[in-house]
Amino acid sequence: MPDDQKSLREFVTDIAFRKQRAAETRFGRGPATVEAPREVYEESCRRIAEVLESDGYRYSKSSQHLTRSSGDFKFRVSFQSSRNNVADEFVALWIHGNVLSPTLKKWRREHQALRSDFDFVVGGQIGNLRKDTGWLEWNLADPNLRDQQLDSAIGQIREIIFPYFSLFEDIPTACRALIDDDFPASWVIDIVDFLQCFGSPGQARDGASSFLARHADLEGAYGRALDRFTAGGIPDRMLSVNAEALAAASIIYNFGDLRMKKD
Repeated sequence: MPDDQKSLREFVTDIAFRKQRAAETRFGRGPATVEAPREVYEESCRRIAEVLESDGYRYSKSSQHLTRSSGDFKFRVSFQSSRNNVADEFVALWIHGNVLSPTLKKWRREHQALRSDFDFVVGGQIGNLRKDTGWLEWNLADPNLRDQQLDSAIGQIREIIFPYFSLFEDIPTACRALIDDDFPASWVIDIVDFLQCFGSPGQARDGASSFLARHADLEGAYGRALDRFTAGGIPDRMLSVNAEALAAASIIYNFGDLRMKKD
């Protein structure tokens, strides 16, 4: 089973401990071992990939990720480990799920959009792909428990990541989900571009205004950004702040003031 779901504070605390342990082993205070963490990690990724091939995924050994294409989308399951692994003690397996779209990337190239030349739709670390967010990881260090850990990882991929991906098998359903609620591991800048590309201008505005209505604390910052961008233009940089992204969308897509109900 994965380690208990961690909060951000718990995760940061754990990183500090792992850094200390990794430093100690580098100075000769770690256990002797015949299993190098990198080899354990890579072999474990290969074993997971071998099982998930039956779900239609292809594995890239060089970058430890699996992909499956479906219509306008590419679904990617990627693996990662820690630089602070300690042989025989801690070998991390971190799993990420991302929805990408070559169609959206092409559309962004050909239109004025919030992001340019970018295929990202939604996604992130597996523990953040559900409403009850938190960090999930698997420790592969113990060979006696490794099979159990790998079975758990495969089960969680199928239980969490695959249903997350499946929403995008039907575009109208995906559009509705992105409008109606805060979708796990999503950013408003990508939601609005997605709705503009795959839905309609009306749906894109609905998505933006609904987001602002759910996050009323952003209204002040949104209004200030809208005034600033209207007077001085939209800055040529990544609009990572939600209020700025919404303000830019109001101008680029002619939404008008999102605080006002549109007839």
